[in-house]
Amino acid sequence: MAKRGRHPHGRGRQGKRKRQTRPAAGHRHGPGDLLADVRQRLASGEPVDFLAHVSTLLAAVDPRGENPFERGRADGTEGVRLPTLLESFAEVVLPETTALLAVLAELGPDELTRARARRALAARADPLPGWLARLGDASVYRAVVSTYVLGDGENVVLGARLPGHELTACIYIDHNLGTVVKDAFPAPSPVSDVVERLREAADDLDIGYRDLGLADARARVAQAIEVGAITFPPFETET
Repeated sequence: MAKRGRHPHGRGRQGKRKRQTRPAAGHRHGPGDLLADVRQRLASGEPVDFLAHVSTLLAAVDPRGENPFERGRADGTEGVRLPTLLESFAEVVLPETTALLAVLAELGPDELTRARARRALAARADPLPGWLARLGDASVYRAVVSTYVLGDGENVVLGARLPGHELTACIYIDHNLGTVVKDAFPAPSPVSDVVERLREAADDLDIGYRDLGLADARARVAQAIEVGAITFPPFETET
């Protein structure tokens, strides 16, 4: 975390607000491109690559990111919604859509979405990577918070275990702007390694690090996500 509201990750322009609405899924890429992206990310063997990609799809169809003063798109049509996207995955029986359904079955934003994804997934026989087949076994095991002495923002760093893998999510919550998630990024590394790199990058004695209870971490992050989700224009970064 940097001083006086400067971006905590030292990545220049990231974290600044972009005055644009999120594109609808499929707006820039066709179905073939989506499937190719899925194949490429699954082939990498890194869960973060694939999970971040599906997260991007979910963000693209989240209506909370749209301009509240506009109805539909400029051409008078509505953007793609998650039920439509989920239905297309269920209808097209391919290993790539099976993998997408496996993630939505666990990370879908509501129980109805997750139930529909599980129902479609139950009819598939495509093999999945071990970590993806057991994504429901993932758990967050440690949370660390780093706070600048003035308290204008904080990094909440979450360490998670997936079968055979560890990953870390670093979430920057800005209190000056109303306690919102201003930036976040995942890393395919244990949380202890990520915290050490943050310490070295900041090199600031005014930044304190301490372990945070998991329930407290969940409450802080969930509140900041919700406030950020209804903020317009939304905060968007490369990650």
